Formats: sequence, C-alpha cells, structure tokens
Amino acid sequence: MPRTLTRRSRKFMHFFLFAGLATSLLTACQPSVEDSRGQGPLRVQVPITKTQTGEYELQNLTLDTLSDLKTLFGKAARFFLEPGIFQGKLVGKSPAIQFMRNSSGVYIAKDALSLQMLTLYAHFERLMKQDQALGIDSILSWPRQVAVDAQVKPGTGSLENNALYSGENDIFIFVPYRLEGLPLMVNGGVVAHEHFHAYFQKLFIDPIKNEYPSVAGLQPHKTQLETATSDEEIPNAKVDLPAAYHSVLLRGLNEGLADVWGWLYSGDVNFVRKSLPQEKSTRRLDLPVNSFVSSDQLAKMVEGTQDNNQVGLSYAIGNLYARLIKGLIDQRVKEISLQKGKEKDQVFAEVRIEAQKALIKSLPLIRSEYLAASTQKSLLAPSEFIEIYLTQLQGPVTRAECDDLKKRVGVLSEKRKELLCGSSF
Repeated sequence: MPRTLTRRSRKFMHFFLFAGLATSLLTACQPSVEDSRGQGPLRVQVPITKTQTGEYELQNLTLDTLSDLKTLFGKAARFFLEPGIFQGKLVGKSPAIQFMRNSSGVYIAKDALSLQMLTLYAHFERLMKQDQALGIDSILSWPRQVAVDAQVKPGTGSLENNALYSGENDIFIFVPYRLEGLPLMVNGGVVAHEHFHAYFQKLFIDPIKNEYPSVAGLQPHKTQLETATSDEEIPNAKVDLPAAYHSVLLRGLNEGLADVWGWLYSGDVNFVRKSLPQEKSTRRLDLPVNSFVSSDQLAKMVEGTQDNNQVGLSYAIGNLYARLIKGLIDQRVKEISLQKGKEKDQVFAEVRIEAQKALIKSLPLIRSEYLAASTQKSLLAPSEFIEIYLTQLQGPVTRAECDDLKKRVGVLSEKRKELLCGSSF
C-alpha cells in the first residue's frame, strides 16, 4: 500500500492511532474471524469533528453502506490506489485496509493510511446521508470515485498537499500530503468543500459547457492525472473583459460556496488552516465583511490584474462570498433564536438545512442570470447570487438581514429589492 503520510505528518495522526489502539488493548482487541472482510452496518473508530466546535476527536460511528471493509468499497465511495484514467474512467488498485476489532465489535485502523482512508469513507457516507436528507443526492452518481495518493504533475514536479475535484471525470483526487497538519483525507471541511464542487459542476457548468466552452474553466482544477495543473488560466482581460470578469467572479463563487459547505458540514470556520497553515488568514470565515464588491470595482480589479494573478483574485472574491453568507446565516440564527426563544444550537441546525437547500436551488438560477448577461454582453453583478440565495430561503428575510445587506451590499437590484426587504430598503 502506498505511504501517503510522511514522518512529519504522521506525528499529527499519532495521537488518534495511539488513543484508538490503546483503547483496543484495554478492551481486549481480537482479530476478525467470521467477519474478516466486514460488511455494513459496522462500528468503526475515526476522528470526526463536533459540529458545534469544529474540533476533532475519536468517535465510534456506524457505517451502514460498506460492502467490504478490507477494500473500503461501498455505496458511498470507491477508492483507487496508483490511480490513472483509462477511456475516461478512473482505474487503479483496490486498497487493503489494516484493521482489528475489539471485544465491543468496533473496527480500528492499525496504521495511519488505513485510518485516513477509513475516515474519508466515513465522511462520504455522512455526506451522502446529508444529501439524502436534503433531497439532492440523486443529482450526483454514487458511489463517489476517489483517487488516493495520486501522482499529479502540474507541468514540472508533482502536486502535493492538495485535494481536488475533477469535473471532467467526476472524481476526487487526493495527492500526497507532506505537511505537519491534519491530513486532507481526514479534514471533513475539505472533503465537503470538494463535494460541493460536484454540485456546482452538475448544476451550473455541465448544462451549458457545450454552448459556452469557457465555463469548463470554472472548475477549480484541471485534474487529468497525467497533466493536471493547480492553477487555471483565465481569459486575458485585455482581450475580452466580460469573459475574464465572469471567469474571476464565477470561479470565486464556486470556491466561496464550497467553503460555506465545508463550514456547514464540519462546524469549523477555519477548516482549511488545519491542513494548510499558510491559508490561516486568507480562507477563514469568521471575519466580518464591511462592504461587498460591485461590478465596477471588480471590473477594475480584473483589468488591473496580471493573468497569472487572476486565480488569486478569484479566491479573494470567493472568501468575500463565504464570509458574507456565513454572516447572513449567523444573523438569521440570532434573529430566529430571539423571536422563538430557542437555543442557538437548535436554531442553527434548522437554519443550516434551510441554507444548504437554498444554496443548491440558487445554482441553476444564477446560471440563467449568467447566460442573460453573456447574451447582452453585460457584467453580472457580484451581489446577484446573494439576492437569489435570499429568495430561496424558506422563511422570510428578517429586518436585521435587510439592514445587514444595506450596510454591506449597498444596492439591491430593483427586481428583488421590494421582494426581499420591502419598499423601505
């Protein structure tokens, strides 16, 4: 089995392995005999976040969808080692998970890579069940296809310390992780982030990619395993400002919404930092948005940015989207909690579901607005998605949310202003 963890990154996993194996010894760990391959439902021990705190701790979970624990094959995900693409499909070797079972019937990984992959399967099963509860699981195909320890070459060298979603092949790719933080396969926020990209692909990009080939560049990465690149080229602003503008804006939207999805799943406002410490300030979601960006402001930014820096501009726009939407969700939780006299944790659980449904329902609608802007050779306003998202919420927009919008967004479009906030806005 390939060894994804380096000596440094294994240090981070050592606590979880030690805690799990020590517990197993204390509870009389035994090898699996009659259930040697393991079929669901199975009890497993993996590090998972508490949604309320975003902190990781070892938890015993029941996996209902596994057909084979040894190869980690089940209804939620299928894993491929030494992966490649053959005739448009992901191919590779099946893993061989090393595990033991204690006297309580809980399966525990015996090495770091097995623990990572077992945790990753648990994340995909939890995401599948979440999607089923939201009524959106049929949009994607299951089991999700996952390449592990993939060798991706971005021109020169090999890509490391990243998790990727390939819209072209509808697969997830985890490349070797060599930092000291939380391995990406364990990081639930990262897994949920990449999972959202699949929804953006299916609901925004795929329906129009033949008529508008440039939208294919809105997916985060070119991820053919042999030729992937970690950065996309965005059309030259001097050649076609609307095309460059929309590439920056919509790629930013894709990244920002994926960060919101990662936070809503993991409960961690700074989940990227746990694995990629260099992103500790640029991707955190708990910073206020004092003012949003207008189309005129963004157009000037795009015109004044060199081609090779426009990817960074997209991520900056994405962070604005993520922080603004998180702020709106927090404001909604606060208002409803006060109105109904409920605990914030209880209200957040309700608002989270409402927000996730609204985000998904908004994707085809913002696609239609993008097509209209492209036809008219106009620029899609960055605030357009925020307005659409708010119209898709089940409950009415609160006065506090309207005041917050007025402060941060400034001007809402005439067609939605009264619908959202009344004529007084």
